Amino acid sequence: NDARAQADCGGPVADPQDAGRLMVQTSEAGVAKVHDFAFDRVFGPEATQHEVYAHCALPLLDAVFDARNACIFAFGATGCGKTFSMLGPEGGRRRGAQDGVLPRVAAELFRRIAHLEADARQAVGSGGFSAYEVRCSFLEIYREAAFDLLGGPVSASRDPSGACALREDRDGRVYAEGAVEETVRSVEQLLDGA
Repeated sequence: NDARAQADCGGPVADPQDAGRLMVQTSEAGVAKVHDFAFDRVFGPEATQHEVYAHCALPLLDAVFDARNACIFAFGATGCGKTFSMLGPEGGRRRGAQDGVLPRVAAELFRRIAHLEADARQAVGSGGFSAYEVRCSFLEIYREAAFDLLGGPVSASRDPSGACALREDRDGRVYAEGAVEETVRSVEQLLDGA
């Protein structure tokens, strides 16, 4: 098929017939091999930032409003596009078509909160109270260690002594011990922390 022929040319190729399949060609001792990998979804180079957001992040945002925690995790080699996918150009501050997952999900999160708080004010009047709190952490996993990107230069230096220990609480929630968790009230404040 066309995807296998493209993989034979040397690069990873998403199978156009199967959105969860990726093929990669390797060569060992002069023998070429094509490896098939299966994922929930593979996005090819033609995928838009909106497609990635709508498929990967929007369902997690829906889960947050159903009282569940969410985590968006970008994985890949240096230079493969994690920062572009997560933030977009200029850190997502332009509010355009190239904005990444984080600015898009933050904008929708705060839009929904504003809508819910307005509905609550209308329902209960000015004497009522409705409050939402948004907290975030920014962690980097590097060589099997979790570093707190909000925790200052010691953690950002990737010195193993500055890594956060991963722990599990009684409810089964995994967290990075000692990681800074900041309260944010706007997209701009969130992106300033990123």
